[in-house]
Amino acid sequence: MRKTLLIGYGQFGKILFEKLQKLAEVEIAAHEWREKLAGKDWAIIATPVASHVEITRDCLEAGLNVFCEKPLSENPREIEEIFDLAKEKNRKIYIDDVFLWRQEYGYLSVPRGPLRSISFEMKKYGTFHDSLLSTHVYHDLYMLISLVGFGETKNLIVTRAEAPLEKGRIDILDFSLAYSNVPIIASYDRTQQEKTKKIAVNENALWLNDLVIIDTKKIPIPAHDALMRMLEAVLNEKVDFSYNNKLALEATRLLAQIKEKIAQK
Repeated sequence: MRKTLLIGYGQFGKILFEKLQKLAEVEIAAHEWREKLAGKDWAIIATPVASHVEITRDCLEAGLNVFCEKPLSENPREIEEIFDLAKEKNRKIYIDDVFLWRQEYGYLSVPRGPLRSISFEMKKYGTFHDSLLSTHVYHDLYMLISLVGFGETKNLIVTRAEAPLEKGRIDILDFSLAYSNVPIIASYDRTQQEKTKKIAVNENALWLNDLVIIDTKKIPIPAHDALMRMLEAVLNEKVDFSYNNKLALEATRLLAQIKEKIAQK
């Protein structure tokens, strides 16, 4: 079995540990992670975003492949440097894109004519350990790019960016843009007790919480383990690492553009 080092044992780290036990030999590390790199095949990074680049760099330098919780960084230049290092060291790196492995996304991604519009909406309470951009917006950006293909960003407008709970921390965000000439509207609010996840593609495909509606047909989604499927494929190297890296870089470029617009408000 592959030998993995799980770095970080917070909320997501505990979830990863449960999955990894079924797929590989796994050892947990926190602050002492550098002392445990020897003899490992993969590093699984589940620490706060601010630490991702440093840990990933050191793991690659030590000869490990890396799976990193999203995003690797909010800085596209840092991501480019890490991907260049992975190529130099001939190591694999994969950035968490678990929503692409969900059955709901599978229904939305089936072509049904030209894309005319996509909208994203998220409401929930928390989590607050990282920025709203990192914890929630990033997921939708890589899904957006995967749906429409790589393209150009136009007319990016941040219409609302509010910090109602803690000064300086954006918890409510609305923006719009055109990506690959497809109009996009997005709305996020992590101050609400009500929990809603909604993605609409054109007028005839909707992902609403645990339900998909195609045209007027409601399709309940059975319980499935997208995270396990992703981890198993990554550890067995049955994924397109190059595409994942390109997707992560483009999503982070979009993230940086949104972040810049927020700063200008």
